[in-house]
Amino acid sequence: MSRPETTSGGPLKYRAAALAFGWVALLAVIAAFLGHEDLVSTFNSDIYYLPMLVKDICEMGGSLGEWRLPPAPYFFPDLVLYLPLHLAVRNPITALALAGAVHYILFVGGWFAVAGRFAKDERARFASQAAVLFMGSLGMVLGSLMHVAYWSTQITMHFGVMTAAPWFLLLAHISVSSTRARARLFSVLGMFLMASGLAASDMLSLTQVLLPSAAALLLMFLTAKARWQDAAAACAAIAAGTLLGVCMPLWLGKASLSGYIQPDLIHSADAARAFIRWATGFLRTQTAAAVIGAVMLVINVLVVMFGLARASRAKPIDPGLLHVSSFVSVAVPINVIAVLVMGNFFSSADARYALSFMFYPLFSAPVLL
Repeated sequence: MSRPETTSGGPLKYRAAALAFGWVALLAVIAAFLGHEDLVSTFNSDIYYLPMLVKDICEMGGSLGEWRLPPAPYFFPDLVLYLPLHLAVRNPITALALAGAVHYILFVGGWFAVAGRFAKDERARFASQAAVLFMGSLGMVLGSLMHVAYWSTQITMHFGVMTAAPWFLLLAHISVSSTRARARLFSVLGMFLMASGLAASDMLSLTQVLLPSAAALLLMFLTAKARWQDAAAACAAIAAGTLLGVCMPLWLGKASLSGYIQPDLIHSADAARAFIRWATGFLRTQTAAAVIGAVMLVINVLVVMFGLARASRAKPIDPGLLHVSSFVSVAVPINVIAVLVMGNFFSSADARYALSFMFYPLFSAPVLL
């Protein structure tokens, strides 16, 4: 009979050392990527929005009342991450590079935490967390995955929603699965605060995080994986936080949401054709990422279908897998459909509006497999 693993040494010690090495390797490839990229030519006027806002208010005596903010003001998490870095280094180029690195580290760290939360045992936890770190590092060095590195090391380019997504998913799962009432309460409060910040900062968070989270919680309730009281409290926190976040810029008179919430059916067909051209080119030039993402999206959908089919049986599907899969299976299609209906896809640069299409299937792979 095999000796049980303990925290005092043995296999767990070596696994912890291996994961620590994985984090060091990830930080090294991020540093190498940022050092290799021409940051000045990579940044554009969209990315310089927050540095100019911060510089005007903190260094030039300006005020927020003098600004007309864009439809996506990027308060959370972009501004929250950028502001202390800007104040610390006083150099927008350096602060942008550091903020981009922190974005990606938090994104990978979120999926690392999700993998640890949903693992069945120590071996599965190590394998899935090591796979998350490997996927994160691979995105920085493998040519076919370089789109991951480009989009994920930028702020004010809608990646902040991706950064928040795994942490929101983690809070949502704790809110319906924890046996401790205090943990459930704090997770619901955290969801409310995050939903408010995301909805006030980027309307794409509705399709990429908030609606998929509510749908996943509803599915958890329907399959008897969560008590209705817990699922209702979590969904209420999402709804209330979203309403507060959406209304906040309007109440302040600082933003117009028309660019995001008004369907543009005239341009929807053009957007659909542009999306197909981009997806075809993506498949041709970045075959590995496209194939892996497509396979994982299919697996997510199959897990949801399998979970629904086995909901009433004696051995139902693992609730963690069902939660992740239902989140991904809802987020990807509704995000793409919303972008196309609003006519917001005209070229490859507009892929930033549908980042869940690229990131969720890839980073859900270590959790599911």
